[in-house]
Amino acid sequence: MYIFGIDIPLLELVLALGFISIVILVELIAILVMISFHMKHSKKLEEEIGKLSYILLNLQKEEYNELDRLGDLTEKEQGIIENLYEKGMSESMSRDKLRKLKDLAQKEGEIVNKLSKLKEKRGSQEKNSQK
Repeated sequence: MYIFGIDIPLLELVLALGFISIVILVELIAILVMISFHMKHSKKLEEEIGKLSYILLNLQKEEYNELDRLGDLTEKEQGIIENLYEKGMSESMSRDKLRKLKDLAQKEGEIVNKLSKLKEKRGSQEKNSQK
């Protein structure tokens, strides 16, 4: 076969293109295997994050019950905590969930601070009553 006046054997051209095609197919298969492995790993990670968020929400509910037992929460604070718990339980797991978990952690810190202040107040009241 002549291309631009140069004699190129057709059989060698076909073999070279076939070899290149086989190499590309092997690379594609390797990439697909790696992608499927990554997807399985990300699904496991998503399940673990879901379990973690469920645990954090339960801890938040327990803290709410403890503060409610102490009886020093305002109605607004009780509503905020209840809304956080209900929204967290009803929504599906997504990337926004991580952002909400950070917000929950901040709220948890605020509640812990409030709980420590209540304990200090209760301790000072007990000292005053003992005098």
